Amino acid sequence: MSNGDLASALSLSPALRFRYDITPVTVENFTPTINKVTNEQTTYKFRAVLSFARSDEEQNRIRELIKGAMKDDRYKDLVFVDASSTVLGGERFGQWVECAANEEYWRTKDGKLADEMSRKAKAILEDWKTDIENGSFTIYSTYAKSGEPYGSTVSALTALSNTVIRRYSLSFDNAKVSEQMFTQSVPRYQDGATYGITQTCGGIFQQSFVVPLMQGAWQVEKRQSPCDGDGV
Repeated sequence: MSNGDLASALSLSPALRFRYDITPVTVENFTPTINKVTNEQTTYKFRAVLSFARSDEEQNRIRELIKGAMKDDRYKDLVFVDASSTVLGGERFGQWVECAANEEYWRTKDGKLADEMSRKAKAILEDWKTDIENGSFTIYSTYAKSGEPYGSTVSALTALSNTVIRRYSLSFDNAKVSEQMFTQSVPRYQDGATYGITQTCGGIFQQSFVVPLMQGAWQVEKRQSPCDGDGV
């Protein structure tokens, strides 16, 4: 899972990267991993677990583990993204084991041959990752405790985005704004708050997307409340 960089099979948009911390898991490290994630300090980010399986047996096991976790109140804030519907398979796993073993064997004897074995091993995992990207996902959350299937990466990402909106209904996560808004190293949110209060634009908070976004909130004439008046 690590060598194949499988976590990147679910390619998050800048807005989703801003909202989600993704942790990959397998049946071998499922429980200690979700315990570790649960014990981390809570932030504005959603904590998601992305699961993979090498075989149909592991696929069944990982789904049992996820369903069990969904019944435990300790994990109620986690989002599980199950990618185990696309397994590595016995044939590819055997090929990968052979290449990985040959790389280790030849590393001290023939560096070029070892590098070739390493390249072949990575190619096998890359092939699996591509299949995952083109496969289906099942997402479990507090809003979908039984799991909801999605037939593509695009629909799965949309579901993750909708999960954010369901929890934070007034957030701008789905707004059509510059991707720079979700790049943590760029925005100055104190400046953004100032621009919002003064109803002005500047920096990355450009008029072209801020004004349409704030329509109905900015430049609205103050009306007297029916509760305002003498003696109230």
